Amino acid sequence: TEPAIGINGDDTNLITNGDDNEMIVEIRGNDDEPNDSFQDFQDKAEILRRDIINLLESHRHEASRRVIENLAAELRRVVIIFIKIQYEPALSNDVSDDEAILEQLQKIFTDISDCIVPRNGQVRQFISDDKGTVCIASFGLRGSVTLDAAATAVDAAQDIQRRLNSKCSIGITLGKVFCGETGSRGRYEYSLLGPPVNLSARLMA
Repeated sequence: TEPAIGINGDDTNLITNGDDNEMIVEIRGNDDEPNDSFQDFQDKAEILRRDIINLLESHRHEASRRVIENLAAELRRVVIIFIKIQYEPALSNDVSDDEAILEQLQKIFTDISDCIVPRNGQVRQFISDDKGTVCIASFGLRGSVTLDAAATAVDAAQDIQRRLNSKCSIGITLGKVFCGETGSRGRYEYSLLGPPVNLSARLMA
């Protein structure tokens, strides 16, 4: 396979064959010249590091876009779950209080994920703002194996209610939604759009 990226110079050589798990970096010297000092070696290593970062950064956005484009947009029958947790922390000037709030939010998010992901569901988004703390999840997306997505979603919702110490309200809907990339070249994401999504949010509220 021909190298995808190459850097060649008097003292350095970088070759990668396109495999994310394989990169060869060689720093060479001239046997006829005195050995470089350790500081010189550090300087060359830092220059090489910056060159590698610049090269990879130039390819990163396009590579990410190609990955997302492989998730072809489609209309798909999916179960949508909206979960609202009755947890409205009051921020204070005490740093220790803020840390406790973050720990509590992280525990809530972890408990919900532990109920969704093992059942082959997907956690779409966590939101915590002035309107409350909300989680959006789904069952039945491409690549997941769920024999009865609706029954599995209800089972997951009941498990979430048992795990959370705080009160929560949950909306569950089943229907055909748009699944695919939305946004612009500068910013895009995988989205779920359609009436079932809106209805699930209203049922949660």
